[in-house]
Amino acid sequence: MLRHPIREEDPPRLAIIVPPVLNEIDGIEPLLSHLEIWRQRGGAEIIVVDGGSDDKSDSLIEARGGFPPLIRSARGRATQMNAGARSSQSPFLIFLHSDTRLPEHADTQVMTHLARSETSWGAVLMFVSTAAPACCRSLAP
Repeated sequence: MLRHPIREEDPPRLAIIVPPVLNEIDGIEPLLSHLEIWRQRGGAEIIVVDGGSDDKSDSLIEARGGFPPLIRSARGRATQMNAGARSSQSPFLIFLHSDTRLPEHADTQVMTHLARSETSWGAVLMFVSTAAPACCRSLAP
């Protein structure tokens, strides 16, 4: 059962948390451009968690003027995921690796599914494609 019941007509935002970011200077800009979709639509809270990059990835994120918010934490996947979850305002979280891309309307699809069911968690399968870096597919019917 969901701790936070939602209604289809007024669902809360979904948080998309990107951990672990660590020395991602070559891939961070394409990721941030990808996440801009959700910023423009207002459909999700975006948080990036950096685990102490020394290649200036964190400076590149900060240079974007506050989008997305950059959370600094100690290194480590679980540590960074927990730091992102604590900083989120949303009861619903997606953890996204920096080299993964979601379908354009993933936020809407997830929130619609949560509103119509008693599901309180989920998972995705990742498929590697030569046409795109990665894509995700929901396990839910």
